[in-house]
Amino acid sequence: MSSRAAIFACAKLRWVPALLAAIIVAACGESVPVQVVTLQVTGAGGYVLQGKSVQREELKHELKAASPNPAAISLHIAADPAAEYRAVGEAMQAAQYAGIARVSFVTEAPVK
Repeated sequence: MSSRAAIFACAKLRWVPALLAAIIVAACGESVPVQVVTLQVTGAGGYVLQGKSVQREELKHELKAASPNPAAISLHIAADPAAEYRAVGEAMQAAQYAGIARVSFVTEAPVK
């Protein structure tokens, strides 16, 4: 390959990442509004989802029913300092079961 051909090939390859990025943005450019769902873990290990008390066994089903599109949910978990790690872990497992990928931890309980 001549040096001129090599320079041309490198110039063409330089555009590949930008082109791929443009294609990805065009394909995924449709923004989905994010719905914030709050989950409180009480000191006794109970759960309060959007202000409604939920049993441990029903948490994953309630999270799944929260939105038909789990990609549109941002789950904010606020755990009481006295809550056991296990209760928080079970909340994370329920979110995983529901297909929720955005999980954040809130250090203060929401103001009512």
